[in-house]
Amino acid sequence: MLEKNISLKADMKKLVESERGYLTKVAKSCGVGHTVISKFYNNEDREIDAFQNLVKVVKEMFPDNFDRYIEEYCLALSPNGKTLKSALEYASIHKKKDLEKELIEKLKQHKKADVKELATIYEINANLHSETYDNNLKKIYNLDNILPESKVLSKIVQSYVYYYEGEYSKAINTLVGVDSLLEELEIDEYVKRLYESRLASLHVGLNLREGDINKVIEYGEEILKRDIDSPLNTWIMLNMGNAYIVSNYESSMKYLNKAKESSIAEKDNNKLTEVERSIVFVKCYWGKDVQPESITGNEVSDLHNKAFAYINKNDKQAAKEVLDLIDVDTLNHDSKSFNYFYRGLLTGNKEDFYNSISSFMAVGDKHYRVLSINELRKLGENEVLLMTLSS
Repeated sequence: MLEKNISLKADMKKLVESERGYLTKVAKSCGVGHTVISKFYNNEDREIDAFQNLVKVVKEMFPDNFDRYIEEYCLALSPNGKTLKSALEYASIHKKKDLEKELIEKLKQHKKADVKELATIYEINANLHSETYDNNLKKIYNLDNILPESKVLSKIVQSYVYYYEGEYSKAINTLVGVDSLLEELEIDEYVKRLYESRLASLHVGLNLREGDINKVIEYGEEILKRDIDSPLNTWIMLNMGNAYIVSNYESSMKYLNKAKESSIAEKDNNKLTEVERSIVFVKCYWGKDVQPESITGNEVSDLHNKAFAYINKNDKQAAKEVLDLIDVDTLNHDSKSFNYFYRGLLTGNKEDFYNSISSFMAVGDKHYRVLSINELRKLGENEVLLMTLSS
């Protein structure tokens, strides 16, 4: 039940009564029964029958105020509300940190201990980046995982821990059998489909790092065909585009442009920025015309792209000046790998490419290291050695 009145219900009722046949039209458009909708807004403390129906109806009726109304509903839920777990998954996957924190605290007050543990798993996930690697794993190992969905979510979160640490093989092994386990779960359909999206996003990202392009595309296409309304779709398409960076310009741009369209539709500028960085990189890699002056960002990725654009125009001095703005010692292995790659392009020095490969290997990446391996191949490096570095 809802613990307090929400303006959403009154606003729904007002809109329905303002136009004859409006409720029938909304119900048909959303695929939600009109009695489900009317019972919801006509009863002050009544929850919606299923959270995904709330999402559909509010998105149809109030597209410009969607976030406000959904958050209002979530915060009104009681600790034992039947849609609270779905609301928490919504807040978690959409990175709504403040809302997620409040819903975790609500779920901790649930009358059942096994449900409270689900709140603990979400809390571990929410704090992954503020906790140490060892502490995160320790908390996961201490879980009882009584609920079937807890077993699935804890494996997903454990895989996140390994992924962020660059232990891609461990992350992949952690997910063995989880897809089948999820398929058998009889849980809220909204939550189940978002768990599917989480798993697919992990499979795509991990197999990209493992250099298995076929699996990247296979997992990506399969999940996109299911048409799940998930914020992870943009990242999935981004990684599918990145998978083709070295091998196929047209295929890479196809998925990157889809990711761009998705981020624009979401009105997510952070995602859009990341996608546009990949687009610039792909264009530079394939020798397309990119004006260095058009790259105005000051993040390391932006400076790298700007240097790449100058290198392609054979303006080595300008490229060097841009790269020298970056303190290599402060970079993580991922950024350092690319930095050495660009320096190799600038100097033609094999040592830079070997340093790039070494940094990529430090995080277990087999995909992007191919960039430097191919440059060494152009410089006539021993093929047997290069094949060894690729494996």
